[in-house]
Amino acid sequence: MAIRTDTETLVAVALMLATAAVIVYFGYRIRYRGDVRLVAGYDPDDVVDDEGLAALVGGVTIALGVVHGLYGLGLLYFPPTLAFWSGYFLVFLGGIAVVRVRGRRYTT
Repeated sequence: MAIRTDTETLVAVALMLATAAVIVYFGYRIRYRGDVRLVAGYDPDDVVDDEGLAALVGGVTIALGVVHGLYGLGLLYFPPTLAFWSGYFLVFLGGIAVVRVRGRRYTT
């Protein structure tokens, strides 16, 4: 399997790695710094456990950032087919579902 080194692929990989770094950084800020105001829809009146919510959302955000970076690197080896991007979409949809379902325990 040859590495794809055309300009379009390398630009896409660079952009995905850069955005992955930003996603991981926000996840770090939420999980380890407790910066829950970065969570969309956060309402301090509805949240009963800020630390638990931060751990959940931040952890999932970090994991999705890593997946984003891995998919970016995957572009070097795999063609960006419908199956490739469908897998990416399903992983992110699963991460959102985890936050949505497990996040209920931290709100009233």
